[in-house]
Amino acid sequence: MLRRFYELQDEVKQLMEMKGKLVMELNDRKWLCDLAFMVDITKYLSELNIEVQGPNQLLSSLLSNVKSFEGKVNKLNQTSLLHLSIWNQVMYLITYNMK
Repeated sequence: MLRRFYELQDEVKQLMEMKGKLVMELNDRKWLCDLAFMVDITKYLSELNIEVQGPNQLLSSLLSNVKSFEGKVNKLNQTSLLHLSIWNQVMYLITYNMK
């Protein structure tokens, strides 16, 4: 759902402007970076949620899924954020002033 909002942000902005209500966050580069980061993080959380909901899950399987997610989070802390697709798109657009 958050990804869908991100994808429709231009349309949301246009709709709100037509209604006479400006949404300043949609013009704020820092806020857009935060939104993109949250889109990517919620993707990982959604994947984990689906993995642990399967029927007849053994504890070892659940633990493995959680450890895998923990590894992804640790990777975010230790490396650059290059593997976050949406965040990187926003950073590219901001860097080259295309948005």
